Amino acid sequence: MKRYISTRHILVTSILFATEIAIAYFHFNSFIRGFLGDMLVILLLYSFLKIFIRNQVLKTAISVLAFAYVAELLQLFKLTEKLNIHSEILLTIIGSVFDWRDLIAYTLGFLVILLIEKKKSLNMKTLKIFLFKRFNIFFPLFSLTVLSILILAIRLKITHSFFYLFLVWNLFLAM
Repeated sequence: MKRYISTRHILVTSILFATEIAIAYFHFNSFIRGFLGDMLVILLLYSFLKIFIRNQVLKTAISVLAFAYVAELLQLFKLTEKLNIHSEILLTIIGSVFDWRDLIAYTLGFLVILLIEKKKSLNMKTLKIFLFKRFNIFFPLFSLTVLSILILAIRLKITHSFFYLFLVWNLFLAM
């Protein structure tokens, strides 16, 4: 089996990683650190995965977005406090404060990935045909799933009861 490693994506990952370290170290204003940094982290994770994955643009991008959403959701439940993490570096990497604007930044990073990849490989007509065929049903389903997860998370945060989480989990298993 032939292994695939993209040197171009190694370079992009290195540049994005250095940019993220600079943003974290120099404590730029809240827009750059809080929003642009979160948007760039999606590009960083995507480019890192693309070092090893040749095609699969959409699956890789959606996986990175889902991972970021889950990480933000764990911040809502204060995972760092429950795991008793006090390291400043780990707190910066994992994050410790839930912010719904981070979800917007992650989504914009996802859209930037799609735009960059579209520009690289597909012309506009082919992209429209691809999107209308594949995402006519998938996009509303994906967005409703994300919305449901967020509503459930807010409900759990307000009531401090995991009853709804177990209810949704059992309904999911019943399907």
